[in-house]
Amino acid sequence: MTQSTAISQPAPGLLRRVFRSAWQAFSLQEEAYSPLVESPHPFKEGFIIVSLVFLVVALATSLGLVLDILTLPRVQLIQEQLYQVITHLTLYQNMVAQRPLNGTIFGWLYNLAWFLVRLWGNYPNPPYVIISFFSTIFFGLANWITYAFLAQIVARWLGGTARKGVFYGTMALAFAPKLLLVLNVIPGLSVPASLVNAWILATSYQAIRATYKLPWGRSLAILILTYVLNIVLIILALVFGVLIGVLVSKMMQGS
Repeated sequence: MTQSTAISQPAPGLLRRVFRSAWQAFSLQEEAYSPLVESPHPFKEGFIIVSLVFLVVALATSLGLVLDILTLPRVQLIQEQLYQVITHLTLYQNMVAQRPLNGTIFGWLYNLAWFLVRLWGNYPNPPYVIISFFSTIFFGLANWITYAFLAQIVARWLGGTARKGVFYGTMALAFAPKLLLVLNVIPGLSVPASLVNAWILATSYQAIRATYKLPWGRSLAILILTYVLNIVLIILALVFGVLIGVLVSKMMQGS
């Protein structure tokens, strides 16, 4: 039984086998991709690998956010206590006595200031923990599918002759550096995204080399062109999303 077949079959040792392969890819061992290149079901095995990777990352990130909530100062309590102190000051009471609207304006500005404190200070909250968990998995899978799809097209342009769909398997393993984000479970610690992304570029290059057996120059061209195309698609999706939102808003106002 090959390693790739073992990965595709549910078993008590599934996690151990997947993360052993992920560790090989993480440590830049090109042979880690060989079983997936030869796999008869590269998309299925790639889906298992990338789902497990992002599930672990999502769990660790969410747990880290929960620990942040438990260890960070109680912002809401500080906000309320400080508000009580300010509103009991003679200056504030005189200001409101002269013009009651001043109290309303102050309340708006005060709440806005604390909103910015939470935003700039990255203060987590329970809804954000839930959103973070599901968005990590969803956008991780979407990025895997999009990048692998584009890379296969570019590779064929540049002479790649690998089996159709095989890059889904190898590219899934190239996301192994995402496991560095597990360290975010430590309160106050944030793994630099630039480090993780740079490492993924290195593993993606090795995945391309292992899959298409092309010279280093063409492999690098596939990596760069696919990365650029992926960014362009994301920008276009955002622009069209905004335009559709504006059109829908105008249609609703017109009706």
